[in-house]
Amino acid sequence: MKDLRNTSPQGANERILPEDLAHERLHLARYLFAAHWAPGLAVVDLCCGLGYGAGILAASGARRVLGVDVSLEVIGAAERRFSSPTVHFVNGDVSSPIELPAAELVTCFEGIEHVTQPDALLANVVRCLVKDGSVIISTPNAGQRDGGHSGNPYHLREYCLDDFRALLGRFFGTVDIFFQWESADPLDFRWSIPQLLRSVVPVPVKHWLRSKLNRKAASSQNLPPGVPSMHAPCRARPYPLNYLKLLPGLRHAQPSIWIAVCREPRTR
Repeated sequence: MKDLRNTSPQGANERILPEDLAHERLHLARYLFAAHWAPGLAVVDLCCGLGYGAGILAASGARRVLGVDVSLEVIGAAERRFSSPTVHFVNGDVSSPIELPAAELVTCFEGIEHVTQPDALLANVVRCLVKDGSVIISTPNAGQRDGGHSGNPYHLREYCLDDFRALLGRFFGTVDIFFQWESADPLDFRWSIPQLLRSVVPVPVKHWLRSKLNRKAASSQNLPPGVPSMHAPCRARPYPLNYLKLLPGLRHAQPSIWIAVCREPRTR
């Protein structure tokens, strides 16, 4: 099969094959995150790429999943590999007005930075989303790079936190922000006197304090049942935004990816 990844000069695969997942933990973790919302729901996966994510959402218990991608060739490959009685794929430009079936959950991972009309993409989401539905959308953090852009030619725009939240706020009444780190060990601390003093605190006490703080953070974000606790040993999975404030002195102050969980679509 022709390689449909669209590899950027930085070596990033713009479309992910299932064979890539061992090296694409951040992308996989986003779909596993969304899978907690999916059981029993009608789902639309925008910018679905080669379709493995739609398969994960269906396997998690979604009632039906529709994947949408601008490339007819990519949609054909997704149909061959992942179509089923509950998973279907259609070719469509999500940055132009398109007809989508009513959805209780919409996902769009690493897609909005690729489109010429992000407002049109979000307008499509609002039109298909039921009143009490949710949207989970991710994008690279422009604030992590000098100049506000990674240099990836496939990314027409990358968003800092304030711009991302402002864009989504025009379309949704509630926008909860999560993030992912690309670093192998983002919880590694710089050495300082306060950090040295923390190092003498017994590990069981640290675990107890962190679990208390994380439960508070999770409850403030109204996470649905089944979302893993914040102390789960997985660096790739999303954390709520206020986690950054719970642990001062992090080596990496800027996350790699923003993930927004949006509710209360505004009528347009």
